[in-house]
Amino acid sequence: MKICDFGLARLRDYNTVLTANVGTIHWMAPEVLTGTQYDESADIYSVGIVLWELFTGLCPYEGMKQVEVQYCKGVATVL
Repeated sequence: MKICDFGLARLRDYNTVLTANVGTIHWMAPEVLTGTQYDESADIYSVGIVLWELFTGLCPYEGMKQVEVQYCKGVATVL
């Protein structure tokens, strides 16, 4: 397996807020989905989802729409 950033990596500027809603909803941490302030530790959530996917052979939240995934993560308030 090869893990790469597809050229999207950047140097961390500690004076700016990281960008919200960048990524695929199924793998995004709840704090990223809500647009609240977060840091690099949100990536650990995504790594956990990827590891779960590798170990189980299942797609996370399979068959669910994006708004349903957000609801499950406590981000969306209505379906």
